[in-house]
Amino acid sequence: QKSAIENSQDIEKILRNIPNVTDVTPRILAGGKIEADYRRVLRQDETPNQASANVSGISPSAEDKATGLSKYVLEGTYLDDNDTDGVMVGAFLINEYTPIDTIGFPQLRGVKIGDRVRVTVGKNSKEVFIRGIMKSKIDEIDARVFMVQSELRKLIGRSDVNVSEIAVKLVPGSTEEDAVKVKTVLLNNGYEYDAKIQTATEAQPKFLKDMKDLFGLLGTLMGSIGLVVASITVFIVIFVNTLTRRKFIGILKGIGISSKSIEYSYIIQSAFYAFMGALL
Repeated sequence: QKSAIENSQDIEKILRNIPNVTDVTPRILAGGKIEADYRRVLRQDETPNQASANVSGISPSAEDKATGLSKYVLEGTYLDDNDTDGVMVGAFLINEYTPIDTIGFPQLRGVKIGDRVRVTVGKNSKEVFIRGIMKSKIDEIDARVFMVQSELRKLIGRSDVNVSEIAVKLVPGSTEEDAVKVKTVLLNNGYEYDAKIQTATEAQPKFLKDMKDLFGLLGTLMGSIGLVVASITVFIVIFVNTLTRRKFIGILKGIGISSKSIEYSYIIQSAFYAFMGALL
């Protein structure tokens, strides 16, 4: 029920002191809109060229170090820490990059890198230039407008040091258990009243979890079919081998080798084929 994470600096300080935490990057979020062709006089029946968006204030270098955001720049360039007049726009907000012709979902049209647009948050507006177009696999990212954090603070008139989001990156090779330990540290300090604390797995959208479950089911099904086919293949190989060596088997029995020993030899042969196939 709060517009920002209270005690943001204290939380960041604790996070940076946890041994397996490598990066902590805070963000500011504000609901607003982005407009193009705003200087042109509109006809009475004409709708403005604008789109609603979440405006995200970031520290570009720290954000890129923690999350690798720059690799999602589809066109143009990534923001610079001192770029006070530039923004990056998510591809979801531009019709030419993500065509969605749906009533009630306005998108920018006819904009490109270097165009001047106007970002409005509440009653405050700022004219900026489009530096880059962002496109990832996450709609929440592609529906954002990114700008330097200090400029967004000015735009929304916020003078405190609290932020809206804090992304935490652990050392490479960390497991879900390691993430839960970091979450537990924050919970033990009573910060669940200041922010919603989630691990990356907990924060995944439901459609992504459903997709993972679906692919897991398909993998199990394909694996079962593959196991049946492999079993039939091994059976055919052993069966043909047995038929072609009937005389040899007869000689073995004639010199006193028991039937069980011969059966076991073919079982071992089957197991060898199965083991080598699985190894490969």
